[in-house]
Amino acid sequence: ARKGMKTLLLHNRSVLGGNGSEEIGITFEGAGSHGIRETGIAEELRRLRDSDPIRPGDWSRALKKLVDAEENLTVIYNAHVCDVEMENETTIQSVIALDTLDLTKSKYTGKIFIDCTGDAWLGYYAGAAYRLGREAKHEYNEEFAPSSPDTLTMSGCLCMSRLGWYMRGFHMEKMEEEV
Repeated sequence: ARKGMKTLLLHNRSVLGGNGSEEIGITFEGAGSHGIRETGIAEELRRLRDSDPIRPGDWSRALKKLVDAEENLTVIYNAHVCDVEMENETTIQSVIALDTLDLTKSKYTGKIFIDCTGDAWLGYYAGAAYRLGREAKHEYNEEFAPSSPDTLTMSGCLCMSRLGWYMRGFHMEKMEEEV
């Protein structure tokens, strides 16, 4: 958007920020921050957050203020991307999004699609190859990767928020028993 391209952001929640939003409350540095700071847009957000006269420290308000100031950016909230339409095997023609409030579907077309879900759903719906788990150390010369590939993923977190609740990793069978 800042480079002059008309940009549409489909976001499946009512506020921006993901884990850093007012819904969850983990900062952008993560739950295990060691004081290392990002620069660029992350620093802009930090400064907006810290200077908010009404609710200093609120990442969601800072994000809203930032996106509202972007001339070429439109945000559609509560729009969960749930499918794609392909022009051929390699080109996304449009995305289909489900409104999480009224369950209507909308189609959005564009020239470039960028998946920022953190879970690669757009690529999955488009039929892109994917891998689940961690790569072996030798594949990308990563010092801390396992010796052999595996299917382990990040499965949970520990979070104490101002709401006073926490979550922790668990097995699906355990969750079903507790519900």
